[in-house]
Amino acid sequence: MLKSISSGCEGYTFIELLIAVSILGIIITPMFTLFSVSSLSISNSGNHTLAANLCRNQLESLKAAGHESVIGLCNSYGNALIEEESLHGYPAFSRITRIQAYTPNTLPAGEDDSTETPLLLLIEVTVSWFVQDKEYSETVTTVLGPW
Repeated sequence: MLKSISSGCEGYTFIELLIAVSILGIIITPMFTLFSVSSLSISNSGNHTLAANLCRNQLESLKAAGHESVIGLCNSYGNALIEEESLHGYPAFSRITRIQAYTPNTLPAGEDDSTETPLLLLIEVTVSWFVQDKEYSETVTTVLGPW
């Protein structure tokens, strides 16, 4: 009768286990690094998307208010600056809205130049936030006309 070659030697040696755990560690370490970097990237892009949406929200509210209402926010030079340190519901974000009015230098022949109403308003909204003492910002710009 034939006897098995490995009689009485069952299991793995300490060296085999040590090599297997080392190889597993070498394979898993880059994967954990990949997951942590991708998690930070997802968080960062989420903040950028939220900031862009906060900019668009401000622009849409100014557009909904109308051209004349937005002109009313401007000073005698045709400029306005609205600063919000902490946005409601988003305390880590701050928003600055700049409005600049443009009045044409010359009007076409036959038009009355007695009104000084600006025809176009340049509106720039910047939302900024801090992550680990580094400032990030997102800016959206549009032009609002009286029509």
